[in-house]
Amino acid sequence: MNPTSNSLATNPDPAPSFITPLPTPPTSSIALPRVGSSTTKFVPSTKPQRRTKVFHAVDFFATADGREAGLRFLQYSLRFTLYLRRHKLSTPLLSRLLALVSTLSAIRRLVALVDLTYYIYHSWDPFHHIRNRRKGKGKSAHPDDDPSLVSSSWGLVPELSTLLQLTRQSFDLVSTLSDNIYLFSKLNLIRLSKRRTRQADRIADVATLMAALIGLLQVARSRQQIWEEGRAVRKEAIKLEERLDSFEYWEPSSLKVVEVGESSGTEGIGEGEQLRNGLRQERRLEEKMLRERVRNERRRLKALREELTDLWWERLRLTSDGLFAVWDVLDLNVMSEMIKSWAGLTSSAIMMSQAWRDFVPVTRKL
Repeated sequence: MNPTSNSLATNPDPAPSFITPLPTPPTSSIALPRVGSSTTKFVPSTKPQRRTKVFHAVDFFATADGREAGLRFLQYSLRFTLYLRRHKLSTPLLSRLLALVSTLSAIRRLVALVDLTYYIYHSWDPFHHIRNRRKGKGKSAHPDDDPSLVSSSWGLVPELSTLLQLTRQSFDLVSTLSDNIYLFSKLNLIRLSKRRTRQADRIADVATLMAALIGLLQVARSRQQIWEEGRAVRKEAIKLEERLDSFEYWEPSSLKVVEVGESSGTEGIGEGEQLRNGLRQERRLEEKMLRERVRNERRRLKALREELTDLWWERLRLTSDGLFAVWDVLDLNVMSEMIKSWAGLTSSAIMMSQAWRDFVPVTRKL
């Protein structure tokens, strides 16, 4: 038994200097695998929930177009219902419901003014052109860079479609402002005479009528362009389909020539087979490209038909708005309530469906 080990084990004092410590065992650089527990822990994964129609509706009415369309549809639906049930409702109830229709109209005008103010505040920038000029100081501006501008002897002139759009938006702006001036005068928030109040109401009606007429002109131009494009696409599709049909009955003459020279020897057979395979692959590739082009032309025709359908509904909506404005501008009393109710309900229903269809595809991608 080694006494040194006993003294080291029992003596708490540090070891003398003449005793060398035992060498430590070498550590391996290879990492040993950790022994995991036998139980497995399941962490619940949070799946993204699908947005229901209720969430879509809430988000839709949170937008400017959704609020405008929803309030218009509610107002004119109630007005049309009151027109149909006017003989079966008591006079006090009918008066209260008509007051509710007027309240919805006032709310819609105020919301339109708020949305317009918000849009102008966040989009209008008086220093926009100055900053753009500084950013592109070393670049030469050319009118071809902007598709909405064309060069002429008088400088840069916008296209007709751009002019029509700007004019229509200007009339919409005048209509919104005049409507709210009329409303504020009725609420005694602005001191105007009765004559000035009637003038503001008339200006709003005339601006609405002019915006509807310009919109109808835009629709007519768009329909003409789509018809011309559709004719060109249809002619191209017919040509491609005729070429594709000819592939089913046409056989390259070069393949027949190769078959005649096959009996000359093994070398001729190999070269003829390679040439025939190359021609067949070429033919299949061309046929595949033709089929793809035919599909693309058919898709374009389908898209153009859908655009024509959308323009038909837009024309009906603008016609209803114009008819409503004509009765207001001319102050006609002949079947006034019936025509205004029908026109307002038709226009608001189409506007509601258009705004919803434009909104839903955007939210489904989120």
